[in-house]
Amino acid sequence: MFDIKVSVFRGIPRLKVTGDLVSGPSCQIFADVIDQLVDLGEVQVMVDLIAMCRIDSAGLGALIHGHSRLSELGGTLIVLRPSPRFLEAMARTRLSGQLLLAGTELEAINLLTQLSTVSWTTLGRC
Repeated sequence: MFDIKVSVFRGIPRLKVTGDLVSGPSCQIFADVIDQLVDLGEVQVMVDLIAMCRIDSAGLGALIHGHSRLSELGGTLIVLRPSPRFLEAMARTRLSGQLLLAGTELEAINLLTQLSTVSWTTLGRC
């Protein structure tokens, strides 16, 4: 079973992934949801993995693709509440450090705030 519930926390879309993000329809559904958010003008997204059961390399690829898609538009994907299994899968596939991780929604909001401040500061120096 796989499901994504979309909610908003302090103006930032939060995708709560439930079940298995594995090769097949779940990866396509995830990509479709990211595309729909981008079409609505959203480029900052939190992906809550607290209820995710399993992830495989295709699922990791879907997250990385979502991150890349948002990054190209100046945005960010933050993985919220990653499980120890998720962190192990990231390490096994040498993807550690490729995604931003946060333990709570507030931590994610703080990360996004810091990133936007750095981006504006950097742009101001050009």
